[in-house]
Amino acid sequence: MLPVNEAGQAVIVESDYALDDSLWLEPIPGHTPGHVALHLRSAGDHAVMWGDLLHSPLQCFRPDWWFMVDTDREQSVALRRRVLEACAELGHLVLPAHFPAPSVGRITAAGEGFRFGYEDFEG
Repeated sequence: MLPVNEAGQAVIVESDYALDDSLWLEPIPGHTPGHVALHLRSAGDHAVMWGDLLHSPLQCFRPDWWFMVDTDREQSVALRRRVLEACAELGHLVLPAHFPAPSVGRITAAGEGFRFGYEDFEG
C-alpha cells in the first residue's frame, strides 16, 4: 500500500462506504476491528467477499465456532450467523478468502447450520 499512498492515490473511507449501487462495503466487526465485507452487484447477481468472517467451510455447519483471535467472540458468532442467513436467503454468491480453491459458491440452510456449495464456472 505504501506506493499507492505515496502516489496520492489512496482514498481512506468509512467502513460502510459505497462507491455506487454496484460496489460497497459492509461493516462486519467481531473478528477484528474495522473488518468489512465487499459487496459487488452486476448482471443481476450479487457477490460478497467476506474476508476473515469464516476460515473453513466447516464453520458454515457450526457458525458458533469462534476463532481464538476474534476480538469479540459473541459479536463474531452472531454476525457469522446473520451473514450466513442473509446469503442463504438471498442466494448471494460468496467469495470466502480462506476456503479451499475454487472458493466461490453459495450458502444454503442445512439443519441448524448452513452449507457452502462450490460453484462450477467454465471458461
